[in-house]
Amino acid sequence: MFKRFNWFRFFLVLWLNLVFCANLIAQQTVSQAFFHPSYGYPDSVLEVFGSDFNINLTVRIGESDPCEIISVSEDQKSMRVRLPSDISSENVLIYSGEDLLFESLGPLAVITPPLFLSTPILEVHYNNPYSYSIINDFVGNSDSNIFPDSIPTWLNHYQDTLVVNGDETIEYKNFKPVQFGDFGTATIGGVAEDPFGNAYVIRSDGTEIFKVDKVSGNTELWKSGLPRLSRGSSISTLYISDDYLFLPLNNSRLDRILLSDSIKSVQPLVGSGTGGTYSLAQYGGGYYLANFQNQRIERKLNDNSLELILGSVSRPTGISFENNNRFYLSSGPENSETPGQSILFYNLDSLNASPRLIFSSSKIIGGINKTQNQDFFVALWEGGLVRYYPEKDSLAQISLTDTENVRSISNSGRGSVIYSNFNSDKLFKLQNWSLLAGTPKKSDVGLHKVILRSNNDAGDGFQEFFIRVIDTIPPTLIEVHPEHERIHVPLDTKLKLTFDEEIGLGNGGRLAIFAGSSSEPLQIFDLNNAEDLQYLSITEDQLSLEVVLKEKLPYDKKITIAVENDSNGNFIEDLSQNPFAGFSFESDTWHFFTKKLLTINPDLIRKTYGEEYVFSNQDFTLQGLEEGDPSPLIVISSEGSLSSALVGQYAINISQITGLDEEKYDFLLEESFLEVEPALLTIQADDKQKTYGEENPPLTFSYIGLVNGDSRIAVEPEISTSADAGSVVGTYGIRLSGGSDVNYDITLVDGTLTVSRRSLTITADDKQKTYGEENPPLTFSYSGLVNGDSRIAVEPEIATMASASSGAGNYAITLSGGSDDNYDFTLVDGTLTVGMKSLTITADDKQKTYGEENPSLTFSYTGLVNGDSRIAIEPEIATSADAGSVVGTYAIRLSGGSDDNYDITLMDGTLTVGRKSLTITADDKQKTYGAENPPLTFSYTGLVNGDKRIAVEPDISTEANRGSVEGSYAITLSGGLDDNYDITLVDGTLTVGRKTLIITADDNQKTYGEENPPLTFSYTGLVNGDSRIAIEPKISTSANTESVVGAYAITLSGGSDDNYDIVLVDGTLTVGKRTLTITADDKQKTYGEENPPLTFSYTGLVNGDSRIALEPQIATKADARSGAGNYAITLSGGS
Repeated sequence: MFKRFNWFRFFLVLWLNLVFCANLIAQQTVSQAFFHPSYGYPDSVLEVFGSDFNINLTVRIGESDPCEIISVSEDQKSMRVRLPSDISSENVLIYSGEDLLFESLGPLAVITPPLFLSTPILEVHYNNPYSYSIINDFVGNSDSNIFPDSIPTWLNHYQDTLVVNGDETIEYKNFKPVQFGDFGTATIGGVAEDPFGNAYVIRSDGTEIFKVDKVSGNTELWKSGLPRLSRGSSISTLYISDDYLFLPLNNSRLDRILLSDSIKSVQPLVGSGTGGTYSLAQYGGGYYLANFQNQRIERKLNDNSLELILGSVSRPTGISFENNNRFYLSSGPENSETPGQSILFYNLDSLNASPRLIFSSSKIIGGINKTQNQDFFVALWEGGLVRYYPEKDSLAQISLTDTENVRSISNSGRGSVIYSNFNSDKLFKLQNWSLLAGTPKKSDVGLHKVILRSNNDAGDGFQEFFIRVIDTIPPTLIEVHPEHERIHVPLDTKLKLTFDEEIGLGNGGRLAIFAGSSSEPLQIFDLNNAEDLQYLSITEDQLSLEVVLKEKLPYDKKITIAVENDSNGNFIEDLSQNPFAGFSFESDTWHFFTKKLLTINPDLIRKTYGEEYVFSNQDFTLQGLEEGDPSPLIVISSEGSLSSALVGQYAINISQITGLDEEKYDFLLEESFLEVEPALLTIQADDKQKTYGEENPPLTFSYIGLVNGDSRIAVEPEISTSADAGSVVGTYGIRLSGGSDVNYDITLVDGTLTVSRRSLTITADDKQKTYGEENPPLTFSYSGLVNGDSRIAVEPEIATMASASSGAGNYAITLSGGSDDNYDFTLVDGTLTVGMKSLTITADDKQKTYGEENPSLTFSYTGLVNGDSRIAIEPEIATSADAGSVVGTYAIRLSGGSDDNYDITLMDGTLTVGRKSLTITADDKQKTYGAENPPLTFSYTGLVNGDKRIAVEPDISTEANRGSVEGSYAITLSGGLDDNYDITLVDGTLTVGRKTLIITADDNQKTYGEENPPLTFSYTGLVNGDSRIAIEPKISTSANTESVVGAYAITLSGGSDDNYDIVLVDGTLTVGKRTLTITADDKQKTYGEENPPLTFSYTGLVNGDSRIALEPQIATKADARSGAGNYAITLSGGS
C-alpha cells in the first residue's frame, strides 16, 4: 500500500507514458513524477514534470477525490499536487479532461534521496596520507553528485576527474560497480530489483532463486526446486512488476511468482512453444516479450495468449518502453553467424515505419535501460556494462573490465542499476563514488569537521563527521650547521638546528657554546633571559632554529654546543609541545673546529716618481703557517707601485692569494707603506732664429725627464731675451727663471736667439731676335730689396754667347758677381731666342704589281738655303699599301722631320697597284664502285698575300655518278673572278675502282637421319640495287643423311664480277640428336611367383638402328613375396 512519509525525505521516480491529448490546441505530456516530503505543506507533495500544463488536469489516487494542484510553473512544464493523508490506493491516475493521460501499474517504487553507505576514517597522524572512498546509493537511474560542503584545506575531493598519485594514474568516476551478494559455487543468470532495493538472482540453469539484502548484502536461497532448463538453455533476465517476479524462459514460457507469497508458487502465464523469450517489459497494462529464437516481439493478452506485435526482428534480446507508445529494442543482423547488435527506436503507432538507429556494437546486447537523462545503460555479451550518451555519440565503460559477460541488467523496482556476470558468481550494484584524500601537516593537528552532501532529483543526503589529526612524536634533530666535527669553521658562522617537523621555542632551557676543553661557556643563549631572544629565530618553514653569535669565535679552537632544558620548560618543542630532549657539553654530540690565522708582514718600500714597482715574495714575511702546509702564492700591491703614483706614502694591500686553504686559514695583513720620491727633470730654453728686421719669434722651452705622460710641470718657469726687432745680425741669450712641481727636482738650461741676413733675387730679363740680326740690349731685375734700397752695393755683370751669325735657338743670358753686406742674393739667368726659316718637302709618285713588295719611297726639298742639301732630321715616308694591298691607288705620306733652322711643310705623293696572274687546277679524285662521288675540290697556284681563295670561285663538276662503272672521268672548272687576279682554269680526273663484297655460307641444322636442308649463302656489301653478282659461287657440304651428330663445314667456291672484289666465308651444318622414347613394358604375375623378365621398347630409332649404344637399367620393387597390387617398373641410365 502507498503510505505517507512525514518523518524523512524521499522521492518517487516514475517513467510515465506520454500520450497525445485529443485537444488540437496543445499536446500535453507527462515525463516524470516525484514524491517529495511536504515542502512545508501539512501533507506530502507529488511533483509532476512534462509540458503544456495549461489545460485542466485532474490527479486521483485510486478512487479518491481529485487532489489539489498547488501550483504550475511559469513555463507550464511542472506542477505540484497535494496528496491527502488518507490515501488508500497505490494507483496514481492523471486525466486531461475526460481522457486518461497516465495510470500507474501497481505499487509506486519507494525512492529515497542518496544514502551514504561508506564509513569515514576518523583519525590520521600528521604527514600521513588520508584517503576515504565515499560511496552512496545509485537510485532512480539518476546520477547523483557528491559535494564537500565543508572540508579542511588539507583535503581534496575528487569526483569524475583524473588524479596522478606518484607513478600510478587513477581515474575516479562519480559512480562505480560494487560487488555484493554471496552465491557460493552457483553460476547466476538474470537479476531484478524490488521496490525496496533488494536483489533477486536466478541460477543460469533456472533451478534456484537467491535474494540479496539491499544494505547488508546478505544472501538467502529464496526459491529452490525449479525445473532445470534443457541442456544448452539458460535464463538471462528477470523482471519485477506489480509485486510479481517474472521468469522469461528460453522455451517461450513466461512464469511468475508472487513476492509476498510465502509458498512462492510458480504461476504459468504463457505455455511452452517454439522459440525463446529473452527479455520482458511492462507497458500500458500489458507485458511485451522479446522472442529471441522466433525473431519477433509479442504481447501477453489477458487470456495469457500471445499477440504478434512486430515480426521479422533479427535476434531481439532487450526491450525498454518510454512514453507515447515508444520503445527501444536491441536486435542483431539476420545472419546468426555475424556478431554484434544495434539499439533501434520504434513506435507502437507506426510499426511499419523504418526504425531509427540509436546505437551499434560489435557485441551482442543483453539488457538495455534508458535513464531519465536520456542516455542508456547497455549490457554487452563479453563486452561488460557500458553507458551510451546519444548526444555526444560516446561510450563510458561502467563495469570493471570490458570483457565481462553481462546479459542481465535490472530496470525495475527502485530504478537502481544492478547487473550480473553471466555464468559466474558475481553480482554488481552501481553506486555513486568519489574520493576524499590529502595529507595533513603538523600545523593541521587538531579536530576538523567534514560535511558531505549528495543530491539527486529526490533531494539531498548528508554525511557529517570529524577527522582528528594527531601528533605524538617528539621532534628529531636531522641536521646541524656547522656539521658535527666540521673543521675550519668561520668565526662568525651562524648556528642552525634542523628538525624533521615544525618546531618552536619553548619556555625555558638554554643553548651554550664552549671553547676547547673548558666547561665554562663561551656564549650562552638562555630563554629565561629576554635579551637573548634577539639572537634566536625560527625559519619561515618552521623546521629550523637559527642562532646568531653574540661575538666572533676564537681562532683554532674546538667549539662544542650544548642544548639543555630546565625546570622552567623546554628549549625546543614541536607544535604539539612534544619536547626536544637536547644534549649536554659532556655528550660531545655537536662540536666543530674554527679556522687558523695567517699573518702577512710587508717591508717598507721606496721608489722614484714615474717608476713602476713590481712586488715579489721577498717584500714580505709569513707568520702562522702550519708546518707541512704548502706556502700560498701571495701577491701584494699598492697604488703607489704604479708609475703614475704621485710623490707620497701609500698603503700596501693584498691583491691575490692563491694556493691558500681558505677553509683552514683566515689571513691578516700587517700595516706597511710604499713611499714615492721626486723624479729628476731638466727644462731647457729652445734655440731660436729670425731674419734681420723681423719681430722676435715666440720663445719656448723643452722638458727632459717628464714621466707618466706629464706634458708640463705644476708651475712653469719664465722665459726672456734682450734681442728685439731692431737688433743687428748676431746671437742673443734666451734665459729661464722660476718654476716648481712637487713630483720633480728641476734644473733650468738657457738657449740662444740668432739674427741672420735677408734673401734677395736678381733675374736677367728674357730677349728675342730673328736669325742673322744683332743682339738686343741685355738687362736684369731685383726681387726682395727692403728698407728703400733700389740696387745692391756692387751690381752683377750680364752677358750671352749668341751673335749675329748664331742659328735659330735659345741662348742663355748670364749674371755674375755683385755683393752687399745686408743681402744674401741669388742670380737667375735669362734667355735669348733666335727664330726658324720656311722649307717645303714633297713625296715622289710610285707604281707596282699586286702582291709585289713596295718600291723604294723618296721625297724632294724646296727652300733649302746656305748650301744645305738636307735638313738635320729628315721626315719619315710611308704608305698604307703593302704586298697584300689590292689593285688601286694609295697615298704616300710624309711625317716628322726637323731642323732648328727651318719651319717645314710636308706634301704627299701616290702609289699605284696592278693585277697578279693566278692558275686554278681541279684536284684528281678516286672512289669505289657504288660509292657516292667524293667531294670535288681544286687548288690555287699563284695566290699571294695569304689569300686562301678568290672572291668568286669557279664551278667544279664531273659526269661520273654513283652508278658509274670502273674507269676515268673528267673533272671540269668554269667561271670564277677576282679584282686582284688574272685567272687560268685547269681540269682534273675522277677514277672509279672495284667494291669489296663478302659472300657468307648460311649456318644450318638438321636432326640425325634427316636429308640435308637446302644450302644458301648471303651477300654483305652489294650496292647500287645489285641483288647478286654476275657469276655466283658454288656451295656444298660433306654431310649426308647418315652423318652422325656433329658440325660439318658448308664451303663456297668460284664467283666473279667486274665491279666487286669478292671474299668467300664458309658456314656450318649442325646435326642434332633425334628424340627417342624408351618405355618399360607392363608385366603381370600371380602372388608368390618370381618376377617375369623385365623388358622395354624403343620408339623413334632411325637409320636401321635397333638399340642405343648404352641401354638403360630396368628394375621394380616387387619380388616373390610382394602382395597383390601394382608396382612401378622403373628405367634409369642409358646413353
